Amino acid sequence: MEFGIETTAAYGRTVITLTGELDISAVRDLQAALTAAADAEHAHVDVDMSGVKFIDSAGLGCLIRAYKRFDEADRRLRIVDPSPTVTRLLNLTGQYERFTDQQ
Repeated sequence: MEFGIETTAAYGRTVITLTGELDISAVRDLQAALTAAADAEHAHVDVDMSGVKFIDSAGLGCLIRAYKRFDEADRRLRIVDPSPTVTRLLNLTGQYERFTDQQ
């Protein structure tokens, strides 16, 4: 399944919607979207992962690096509506609370 990414921004919030397989070949596109959101200086960035059917360590690593970048800038990056596949990986790696906590 091909990777898809769509970004919408309004009212100081960015939503990045991902679909398909988030693997090493898709990381560059995700990184570009996350960098654009960071450059826009929106306080909140939500990554909708309801349509992600597969995620590998490269995809997770990209999200973790972005989370740290946003956190250091006192901004919020979170995963919303994770698919069962994403939820399983986040739980297995101890990252679920970090990305989905509603602080």
